[in-house]
Parts: sequence; C-alpha cells; structure tokens
Amino acid sequence: MTTIIQTKDGSNSIQSAKFEATYHSIHGAIQETQTVFIEAALIYKAKTQKELAILEIGLGTGLNAFMTYLEAQKSDLHIHYTGIEAYPISLELAQQLNYVERLEATEEQSQFLKLHESPNEWVDLSPSFHFYKQIGRFEELKAQEQFDLIY
Repeated sequence: MTTIIQTKDGSNSIQSAKFEATYHSIHGAIQETQTVFIEAALIYKAKTQKELAILEIGLGTGLNAFMTYLEAQKSDLHIHYTGIEAYPISLELAQQLNYVERLEATEEQSQFLKLHESPNEWVDLSPSFHFYKQIGRFEELKAQEQFDLIY
C-alpha cells in the first residue's frame, strides 16, 4: 500500500508500506530534487554539454523527470531521458500529487501525466525532451545508449 504524504517544503511524496520508506526526503521532495538532481547534476553538466542522455533508476513519482523537463525547457537543453521503474505508480495516484501546482507549472500538467501514461517506447514531451519509460528492474534495462547523468 502506498500513501501520499506532505513533506516539509509542502510538496508531496509517497510512503511505501511494502518497502517501509518514503520516495523522497521528508524535509522536502521538491527541495531534494532541486538540490541533488537539478543543481548538482543537470545544471552542472549543462555548463559544458547542451545535449544529455539521462538514466533514472527508479522513476518513482516522476518528480525528477518532470523537474528535469522544466529545467530543459528553461535552459534550452536537449534531453534523452530513460526512466526504469519496477513498481510504477498508477495514473490516479500521480494525478493526486501536487508537483505541478507547487512548481507553478499548471500549463505543463499534461507533460507530467505523460510520464505516467507512456508505454515502453519513446515519447516526445517537447521537441527537445524525449522520454522513455521501461517497466521492470534495473537488471532488465534495454538501453542501447551511453548516459551522461544517472539519477
């Protein structure tokens, strides 16, 4: 069973009873993604490279992918994003998460939901952001490309 929780920055995360863990820091899901993945990884790497292949091991709520998408649009980056997830959340659960509102990105709601609707094939969230979700375990990854960043 999974339960939506509110973290200290006001953004949601998920508490997994199966794994006895939260998907993000309880101190702030958005804050964690911004600090660890966007600033320390994506923005740092984008200083020298505008086209990036990113692998996320454990797509989870889609927050890292969504915030990467938003930063890519803002910073004119070209992203090939592969997310692998053994236990994907349902579309219904994704619709209850408050990331779009907290990030003031309501016009991007459909892109956030596409992260959860997309099949095991490439989907263009924008002309410069290409997303692939593989359902399965990391050991089953079928990627053929090299990755510039791993989340």
